[in-house]
Amino acid sequence: MASEIISTLISGGVGLVTGVIGSLAAPWANWGVEKRRLTRQRRAELLAEWRAGIDQIRILEDQIRPMIPVPGSGNAFIVADNGNPDPLEANIGRQNWYVSLKLQLSDQTRTKVEELRQKRVADRGESLPDLLAAEVARIETDWKLV
Repeated sequence: MASEIISTLISGGVGLVTGVIGSLAAPWANWGVEKRRLTRQRRAELLAEWRAGIDQIRILEDQIRPMIPVPGSGNAFIVADNGNPDPLEANIGRQNWYVSLKLQLSDQTRTKVEELRQKRVADRGESLPDLLAAEVARIETDWKLV
């Protein structure tokens, strides 16, 4: 009789411990899955925000620095410069999307962007939007979203 009671108590104790572990493990596993889903969703939102900002800067730069094709030269262009200072909107340092992107840029790209930001749009030798778009594509790959 005593052995039956001990056997019943052991079985009940094992069941209780198993139930407690199961009730703690399931929500913890769900939390991990939800955390990864939210991280992925936030990263996708950041990428979309950055691309929209880059598109706005590209349009603005095209308006500030019209490219006039050179007749008979194929793909050669002349940059038309009226000498006016760039509008405030052209300063990406003032853009909210750039503040979050800047934290993700590689050191080399960040340095290059800062160099280009110091120049007027008409005086830049390369396209800031193209540089940023390439870096966003790299970040997207690093985050495994493609």
